[in-house]
Amino acid sequence: MSAVEVVVAALTAGVSAGVSDAVKGEIAGVWQSLRTGVAGYLGRGKGQRVLEAFEAEPDRWRADLEQRLAEAEFHDADLVEAARRIMAVVDPKGSALGKYQVQIVDGKGVQVGDGNTQHNTFS
Repeated sequence: MSAVEVVVAALTAGVSAGVSDAVKGEIAGVWQSLRTGVAGYLGRGKGQRVLEAFEAEPDRWRADLEQRLAEAEFHDADLVEAARRIMAVVDPKGSALGKYQVQIVDGKGVQVGDGNTQHNTFS
């Protein structure tokens, strides 16, 4: 997964109804730090509103949040590591298998993750 995808997955875990209260309690501090850091990348205005909308409806706003982070050239190693720590709690099996450790350099037309659809046009 890209840095943006790992971070958005971790943010999703913090607001997901499918995550138990015990897990939410375990990740709460790290999640809040991650959220604060992401908010800093997005700045005020529309980016902040997208983050707030994402927290209320993660499935609906996920793509918009990913796009905003990509446009902000998100690349904070500390925040990615915080996201990986969250995913290690939320998805220990996937974490152990390296699901959240993907790194792609200078890729074009690359897609990593679950349940994706992609349409490429190269010129």
